[in-house]
Amino acid sequence: MPIDLADRHRARLWDEAPLRVKIVLLTLVAAAGGSLIGIAEVELSYTVWPLCGGLTLLVAILIAMIECWVLSPINRLIRQVDRVVQQHRISPDTERLRVLATTRRDELGKLSRLVHQIATTALRDHREIKQLRRTLDHRITEATQLATNKLRQLAMHDELTSLGNRRFLDQHLEPLVSSVLQSGSDLVCIMIDMDNFKHVNDTQGHTVGDELLILLASLIRALTRPEDYAVRLGGDEFAVLMPDCSPKRAGELLKRIRELFGQHTNTAMQIDPPPDLSAGIASLRRDGLDSGQQLLEMADANLYAAKHAGKGCIGGA
Repeated sequence: MPIDLADRHRARLWDEAPLRVKIVLLTLVAAAGGSLIGIAEVELSYTVWPLCGGLTLLVAILIAMIECWVLSPINRLIRQVDRVVQQHRISPDTERLRVLATTRRDELGKLSRLVHQIATTALRDHREIKQLRRTLDHRITEATQLATNKLRQLAMHDELTSLGNRRFLDQHLEPLVSSVLQSGSDLVCIMIDMDNFKHVNDTQGHTVGDELLILLASLIRALTRPEDYAVRLGGDEFAVLMPDCSPKRAGELLKRIRELFGQHTNTAMQIDPPPDLSAGIASLRRDGLDSGQQLLEMADANLYAAKHAGKGCIGGA
């Protein structure tokens, strides 16, 4: 082994010697130094300056040994751990801490290994917590968006029939009219009102009345097209918006709805007098209208005229 490598190896052995060995050695050095100073003092007839000089030299040697063997390794360990704590990530500092933990055999080496394990565990937990937080944030966002969409859908639909409600109509009517006018096609509005509905509620109860409303809503949903807008305006009044449709076709749809509605009420419910349907039809192109509000008012006026003409009539067909 070369001389310089041998010297380094010996220096490293001294540096990594157990603290109890270093303390014993420091105690022996202090005792031996004190003894030598005492002997020199006797030989020199208790002269003051050799005593002061010897004590100063002994204290300096002891301080240097404490600094080199005890304080310096501890300070290096503290600095490395502090860098790891400040950065919160695996870095060359943690690698040096690992090397220190695996190479030193003294108490500082044991302490370094414990700190390295704690730091590694803390960093791993930190990453897992961040990942868990991101996962929770993502799931909370998804759940919030789903709940918001569900609330928005509930706010736009009638609870009993699941058709669109008045708010749904107000939100979609004018954009639909604008689209139809720009394309040059037609938009037909059907207003439907149930005849004798109040009598049914008064004599049969609201449960039977609700069954009639659900039946009518089901027929409207089944017989209209996917692009049509079916709405329950309130009570027993319904509206259907049918883009790119003619009044004649809307009249045929109404006749089919009335036929199926009458068959069910006559056979399954046997209500006397039986409920029937009155309706009013309005068309943007045929009636020369240019707004959704005008379309609704025209359909409602035709429905009013049909009700006065007799039950089960269709106005504006």
